[in-house]
Amino acid sequence: MDKIYLVAGKDQTNLTLSINNLTNSNGDIIPPEAMEIFYGYRMPEARRYTYPAEDAMIVTRFLLPADTISIPEGEFREIFVRCHLPEDQTPGIYSGQLNISGDSTEQSIDIQIEVLPFQLDMPKDKFWGMYYEEFAKNR
Repeated sequence: MDKIYLVAGKDQTNLTLSINNLTNSNGDIIPPEAMEIFYGYRMPEARRYTYPAEDAMIVTRFLLPADTISIPEGEFREIFVRCHLPEDQTPGIYSGQLNISGDSTEQSIDIQIEVLPFQLDMPKDKFWGMYYEEFAKNR
């Protein structure tokens, strides 16, 4: 999965992220309502379970909704986009922009998403799965 890294040259507060329509060369669209924007929440992870706590690395562990984010000067945020596409979405490369606006900035970043011409089969021996999401009050 590709990521977008946002790096702050100065303190950035109350940033909002949005995506406009993504379109392919035939004029087919992926609307903004089909996409969710997240940022990666980073925290320590032991290199191995038996290693001491100080022997850890910082990794992205959770994806949190990027409704409004802040980035202190010199820090970065990893941005992820989750697409919910209908089964009949036309394959191809869709292009658009990730829009970033806040108290002191207004920027756009060109993005592309490739929709591949296949569907994943549902395994017949696995009827359910589970996942969890962590939601933080103070981001």
